[in-house]
Amino acid sequence: MNRRFLLIIGLALLVVFLIEWNAPSKFSWKATYSHRDEQPFGCAVMDTLLSRSLTGGYSVTHRTLPQMAAEKANVKRVIMVQTPGFSPSQTDMRAINRLLAKGNKLLIVTYKFNYDSVPPDWNVSIYGNDNFNPRLLQRTIQERQVPMSKLRWAKQKPYAEYASSIYSYFVEGYIQIHKAREIDTLLTRVNYIDETVSDTVTSEGVYVEPAKEEGVVNSPAEEALPLIVSMKKNGSEVFLCSSPLLFTNYGMLDNKIRPIIFRLFSQFGNMPVVRTEAYLPKDAINQETPLVYFLQQPPLRWAIYTALIGLIIFFVFTARRRQRIIPVVKDPENKSLEFVKLIGTLYHQRHDNRDLLEKKYIFFCETVRRQFMIDVDDTERRADIAERLSKRIGKPKEEIAGTLQQITALLAQKSKISDSEMRTVIDALDNMLNES
Repeated sequence: MNRRFLLIIGLALLVVFLIEWNAPSKFSWKATYSHRDEQPFGCAVMDTLLSRSLTGGYSVTHRTLPQMAAEKANVKRVIMVQTPGFSPSQTDMRAINRLLAKGNKLLIVTYKFNYDSVPPDWNVSIYGNDNFNPRLLQRTIQERQVPMSKLRWAKQKPYAEYASSIYSYFVEGYIQIHKAREIDTLLTRVNYIDETVSDTVTSEGVYVEPAKEEGVVNSPAEEALPLIVSMKKNGSEVFLCSSPLLFTNYGMLDNKIRPIIFRLFSQFGNMPVVRTEAYLPKDAINQETPLVYFLQQPPLRWAIYTALIGLIIFFVFTARRRQRIIPVVKDPENKSLEFVKLIGTLYHQRHDNRDLLEKKYIFFCETVRRQFMIDVDDTERRADIAERLSKRIGKPKEEIAGTLQQITALLAQKSKISDSEMRTVIDALDNMLNES
């Protein structure tokens, strides 16, 4: 892997990152109601604006109702439960009663709240679904058959009556009241088909009754269905809302829905609001880990994908065995002759015949001792040694004894050994070794 390849991969990653960073973001219309989800039906924007707008304070928690009921703090607050379907257990109901008895208020925003899952004295049920389909909405707009809902918040001092029209897909749920005692209806809706795709609300948010003209066809019964109600329980109040999609990023940024949100929170005065996510589905977006956060951001997600593809390419191209030229190994040269010439040159330069004769004689004695088991250095048995060598190499014992005696004499004398004398005795030693 050379530097050029790494540079190309790095530039490719940078180009893809810049393209994805500048590309328009794609919206996900999945309702998560997550505090960290910035998509239309998340709650990141709504939570941020409410935390800065509500004077009493606003926060998000993951604690359940029993956990909050077990807290020792005596601060009265509004507990908001937002989930697609809320079926409280007996433990949850006991916690709700304790919270209400302490003076807390409860806001339940859900599509499904069964009458059978709560005590009979609640007298309400919530029905609906959150299957929002943007393609279906787009098709109805193209066909000029847009399902609309006329929302009306009754006059409530010090606020005037408020009305607006929004797409029915955002408020498909409704609240069924079994007994109307101690239940106040705050917000209602009436469905109709808008064939002109025109608003029936002025820029100031004041409702204008639509004229009976072509393009607007109201439902036959013109039934006003409750969307938000309040009721007294255990000395406090419980608020129910059947449209969780209103309390999302989209709803907070929509000019027709935002006044409804703040109108509802004005019912709580200066009480702090705590929204719990403990009852959201398990598949809701969870961006607690850095990896999940990276995967939720399209530019960072594609940067990770490109990096993984680059690693795969790197493994594919570097996993192969690299081919290279195998050098031809030459046979090792015989340096013995060169060594002999070097030693001979050294002795020739020094011209020390005595040292050369002494080493040659030592080599001769070692060779005879190794091959024939005869100690040539034993001068007292020189005659016996000469006789034994004569039998082994086939030379006269007188010649062998004379050569050994001559060598002993030359090494013993202090005068310089001549070249001729040295050559004579060394040739005689070589002949005896060659004969053996």
